[in-house]
Amino acid sequence: MNLQLQVGVYMRNYKLIPYTLLVSISVFSLFYFIAKPLENIPAVENAVLKPPVETVSNLYRSIELGEWEKISDLFIQSEWQKINEQGYLKKWEVSMERDSSLDFVSFVILELKEEDKKHISLVGRAVWVSEKNMYPDETQQIKLQLLDGSWVISEMKLIPAVDMVSEFFSLVSTSNWEAAGKYVTKDILSLSQIQYSSVQLVNFIPEDFAVKETMAWVSGKLVINQGHLRVVSVDVQLTKTNGKWQINQIISDLSPK
Repeated sequence: MNLQLQVGVYMRNYKLIPYTLLVSISVFSLFYFIAKPLENIPAVENAVLKPPVETVSNLYRSIELGEWEKISDLFIQSEWQKINEQGYLKKWEVSMERDSSLDFVSFVILELKEEDKKHISLVGRAVWVSEKNMYPDETQQIKLQLLDGSWVISEMKLIPAVDMVSEFFSLVSTSNWEAAGKYVTKDILSLSQIQYSSVQLVNFIPEDFAVKETMAWVSGKLVINQGHLRVVSVDVQLTKTNGKWQINQIISDLSPK
């Protein structure tokens, strides 16, 4: 892995990461999965990151390398105990065992807020590439705290509504309609089968979202291949019933240009 991939992160309070950066990541993934011009996937070991973002990057780099003993040092003790109890560590271990080709690219920040000089909170997603087209992506809300001169993670929460949309489009990309049907209504599933029958769906990139108690909205970009790379916007609405999220509306423009 001698190719250096520099990924810039724009730290503005509650501002979305620029669309061009997200598309560049998608283009990189597209050429890997379709054209595969590189034998080895570039890492960002030499990328310039500043604390506290560096702490989050180090977390996923340790996961990629299987350096499990180093991960605990990136959390405050109480949060590390909770992470273990909730099964995070086991899930990361299983993901790496299932696909040894997984390579961490970068943690893409969607939102960032500086609460004071010793506390920040951010929302983002880890970006991975894989020879098997498998992604352990999770949208997370992470709080960090400056402790004894080092930034450590004080809280980590998942945002399942966003991850459900990503998982749905991942299943659609492999035409696994039976599994995809668990996330949507029958009408939405039938419509999706019609819309995506003539295109190859490569990736979904979440850009913005809003989550309330029983309703959620996720917007992003679909990277598709119609003989050439194309990016289209998509808006997804979800409702929560009996503790379970379900997609009830998908609005996108897949008509030829």
